[in-house]
Amino acid sequence: MMHTLRALVLLGTLFTSLPLHAASVVIKPQSLQKTDRLELSAHVATLLDETGGWGVEELPGLADRFEYKKAAHRFGYHQASLWGRIEITNQSAQTRWWLDAGAARLQYVTLYQPDGQGGWQRYRSGSGIPINQRALAYGSNLFPVELPTGQSRTLYIEVRSPSSLSLPVTLWDPQAYNAHYHTHQSHTFFMYGGLTMVGLFFLLYAWMSRHRSALYFTLMLLVGTCYCVWVNGSAHLYFPTMQGDLPLLLTLSFGLLTLLAFQGFSKHILQLERYSLLWNRVFKGAIVLAFVALGLLLLELFHYAIQLTNGVALLTAIFAPLAAFSVWRRGYVEARFYLLASALFALNLVLLILSLVGFLPFEYTMADVTFATLLVIALFALSFADRFITVRRQREQAQTQRLLAEQHRVVALQQEVEKKSLHLQRALAQTQSANAAKSQLLTRMSGALRSPITTLLGAIQRLDEEGGSQEQAHWLEVQAHSSKQLLGLFNDLLDLSAVEKGEIPIQQAPLELPKLLREILCQIKPAAEEKGLTVTLKTEELPRYIETDALRLQQILNHFLRNAVQYTHRGGVELHVRGGDARAAICHVTFTVGDSGPGLMPEEQGRVFQPFERIDSAPSVREGGAGLGLAICQRFAQAMGGEVGVESELGQGSHFWLNLPLLLSDAAALEEAHATATPEPMRILLAEDNRINQEIISTLLGEDGHRITTVENGAMAVEAAQRQPFDLILMDLRMPILDGIEAAREIKQISALGQIPIFALTANENREMAQACLDVGMEALISKPFVLQDLYRVWHQRQRGEQAHEAPENRPRAKSAEAFEALHASYVERLNPEQLAQLGQYQVMSLTGERQQLQHALEQEQREVMADAAHKIASASSMSGAYALYEQAVYVENQARQGDTPWQLLEMSCQELIVRIDGVVTKKPSSK
Repeated sequence: MMHTLRALVLLGTLFTSLPLHAASVVIKPQSLQKTDRLELSAHVATLLDETGGWGVEELPGLADRFEYKKAAHRFGYHQASLWGRIEITNQSAQTRWWLDAGAARLQYVTLYQPDGQGGWQRYRSGSGIPINQRALAYGSNLFPVELPTGQSRTLYIEVRSPSSLSLPVTLWDPQAYNAHYHTHQSHTFFMYGGLTMVGLFFLLYAWMSRHRSALYFTLMLLVGTCYCVWVNGSAHLYFPTMQGDLPLLLTLSFGLLTLLAFQGFSKHILQLERYSLLWNRVFKGAIVLAFVALGLLLLELFHYAIQLTNGVALLTAIFAPLAAFSVWRRGYVEARFYLLASALFALNLVLLILSLVGFLPFEYTMADVTFATLLVIALFALSFADRFITVRRQREQAQTQRLLAEQHRVVALQQEVEKKSLHLQRALAQTQSANAAKSQLLTRMSGALRSPITTLLGAIQRLDEEGGSQEQAHWLEVQAHSSKQLLGLFNDLLDLSAVEKGEIPIQQAPLELPKLLREILCQIKPAAEEKGLTVTLKTEELPRYIETDALRLQQILNHFLRNAVQYTHRGGVELHVRGGDARAAICHVTFTVGDSGPGLMPEEQGRVFQPFERIDSAPSVREGGAGLGLAICQRFAQAMGGEVGVESELGQGSHFWLNLPLLLSDAAALEEAHATATPEPMRILLAEDNRINQEIISTLLGEDGHRITTVENGAMAVEAAQRQPFDLILMDLRMPILDGIEAAREIKQISALGQIPIFALTANENREMAQACLDVGMEALISKPFVLQDLYRVWHQRQRGEQAHEAPENRPRAKSAEAFEALHASYVERLNPEQLAQLGQYQVMSLTGERQQLQHALEQEQREVMADAAHKIASASSMSGAYALYEQAVYVENQARQGDTPWQLLEMSCQELIVRIDGVVTKKPSSK
């Protein structure tokens, strides 16, 4: 090996000592016709200054000592100066040139050219000079040169660097250099970017697989890419102020780290610890030497570090293919691609080192190095992929053996699981069937159960109004209390069933939280004051404007407060509201209802939110209840993204809390929500045969600025729609002469009217009716009673292109006497006394007429007449707040239309409806 190295050195010395070209360069016009640059390396006369003490003024006296030979003079690494002299005669018309002198890795490069006054103009460049202080701000050693036409100039170049010194010199046309430079930078960017992406991919794989060879290969790619960026000068473009020895230190450090990564990769990919202990020790020694070189480099002993690094790199490049061949011969077939890659890598590294020290008779360019490096990386990737496939195959074989060993046990377990699964499926089917039957029963029995209860309440109220003895008043009070409890229980059952089916929508809207809390306390104070309890509100960091579902929040807090009042007999009840960080978009607010009641035992606290759970240990258990309220509150809180809980100590009271994530809002958003709820004034056609509904709906819409035209049947609606344009048609479904569905069909069939939206109005809806409306082209179905916000919400949904049709059970509507009263109160607030008195008269007249129709239907046993009369009663009472009358009318209408209801049951229901009509007619008219 030593003989071979000596032969290479002697051969290189022989070639570098041969004279090459003439002493001077003549730039002729014809020489620029086929090229935009001139290679001047062969015309550079060089002189090595061992001491580094000569100045440019002394060089003319040393002219006879300059030699024309290969511009790499030594293998040593010490601080010295290499001088280059170029004599140029310019016979072309171009006078401005750029001179590219020296490799980018050289630390200091200085160009001297005559300044025309007998002196010298100096330009500096090199890796040790910041790019913003160079003659031209490029990554290479580029200098501007002025060559007057017809004159000769002598240029001197001084090179200082601890590495080998060389002077490849090229004279460029500035425009051509810029084009070449940008093209070269683009190619370099894509090449190094591709290598970086491949390295990151292998880094991800190494992290996922915990494969050490993948980690070393990734480091070799990434660090090697950094070394190439620094050695060719591209890194200086991104670090323009870097200077001195730091660029050289980083370049050599990246080179050493690349070498270390390659050594580690080779050691693990070849499995040297398993196949060859000798080569394993050799690579360990090479790794130790590389670390020694890195230590010398950090101590800035560049002279020794560079020599040791080149030696270790050369030895590693030679040892790698030898080690691969050795383990391949011993049966490690996965070393085949590594053997090819390492052999090519060794050849590439040897040629690069010999080129750097000037021992090659030809120039081994960076393009050659790049091509060879990419080929080496591809082969190394193949070797790694080969190793990965082998490891995966071994793992698969081991896994297959384990699977075969457990196959019999798995088959037995599978049979057992299948049996249990079949049993569970049957149980689940039974449970689902029972749950569906329960929900269906509750839905179908809603009218049948609530109507008798409301009838009983109405009868009790009538008896109470007529007066009686004190004992009778007492028993009437007991009956009323029990009936209200029964009605509340049934409403809770319906709510729980709806929650379990996911039919409780959450409607987010801006609101003012302090105002809502005050309203909630006002509702609970009368019951508390009746028991002598105090009700207080305490707030901490409370946000004023929020977005949430006000209805659900009210239901939860009302139930907490009602429970607190119900189970507390001394002291008071406190609602404590504590806000969170008001600077965030979402504020977590905690609502706590505390009381001074009997409290709960620890085991009871875990059961209070379960359906049908009652705390029997509480002294106030006599107050009754089915144990559904808290379970419903928990479902509502979960649907709103929050949670509920309880903290209690027996004898010390209880604290029920609700934590909700609330979106923060502001007054502008609240005002905007109110403003957008009311559309721009519209021309609306109202087709409604009931005078009460006509008056209420037209008055409410008129106050919002809409122009209302009212008609009494479907035929008149078709005629009115043809006479004048309308923005919206509100169509009652059951009207004389032509019902709403047929009227809508005729309107939609008229091409000029087909685009007018039609909203159906009904007091008794079902799925069949909703589908019928959809089939004739109606845009929406709205239940009576309704508030204008319901109408506007559907209108805005249609304007946004959203589906306005909803299933009846999902559509918001009033389902309790309290809700009916609240809706009626909202109507009353917007009507004057004269309008209220007139509506009272309309109601009496309408109910009296429909009562006669019911009586006639009973006598003649006419189900259809009875159903139509009941529908008109339901329609009239839905907007007038007569909840009990509305419920009974809907029930009679449904039973009459079914056809299979026994006549005796239908007769009893109709008689009860007549009683309720009499109760409403004999009441005094409401006043505002």
